[in-house]
Amino acid sequence: MQKDSRKNEERLLPFETIKAATEGDVDAMDKILKHYKPYIVKLSIRTDGDKSYIDEDLREHLEAKLIAKTLEFETA
Repeated sequence: MQKDSRKNEERLLPFETIKAATEGDVDAMDKILKHYKPYIVKLSIRTDGDKSYIDEDLREHLEAKLIAKTLEFETA
């Protein structure tokens, strides 16, 4: 059970990074974008017949939305 807990903690972004990003720290925001990049790319994959591709417009939209919501996020 403790092993699962440690694994979850490794997947979480540190609170300090989130707080810094909400205050406009560019490096912290970049860490958040890198953290969520695989998920954003997965959501952006489209298929056309038997070919798959990344919808760059959708990827950019999702990244912009993540940035906006991060800046709106209130920390204690």
